[in-house]
Amino acid sequence: VKCVRLAQALGLAPEVRLQDVRPLEGIRGLDGAAVAGALPKRYKLVCRGYRKGDGEVHLSVSKELIDPSSPLHNVSGSSSCVTLHTDVLGALTVVQTDPTTRDTGYGLFADLCEACEGLPP
Repeated sequence: VKCVRLAQALGLAPEVRLQDVRPLEGIRGLDGAAVAGALPKRYKLVCRGYRKGDGEVHLSVSKELIDPSSPLHNVSGSSSCVTLHTDVLGALTVVQTDPTTRDTGYGLFADLCEACEGLPP
């Protein structure tokens, strides 16, 4: 859901739906032995989105092995990060550390406001 909401909010794909995300993979089936065997890398659930030259948008969610040199490597718990690849600044990463219920509530409220825009009173 976060991948879809980000794509919509950033204007990458305003009409995208969850059904459009491929692959859509979770971490089910990942066991402790696999995690331990991958160290010092870490498994993370990663959302990716990009627009091809022809305008087609590709969104995916899958587990990936993250190298210690990546900003995503030390993001844990309910923290999150997003990296935007720009033409002028290069890669720009923003990290939200330990969001509160207020942060989450505000995000939900903003989503509801946006969903209700244009509805008749």
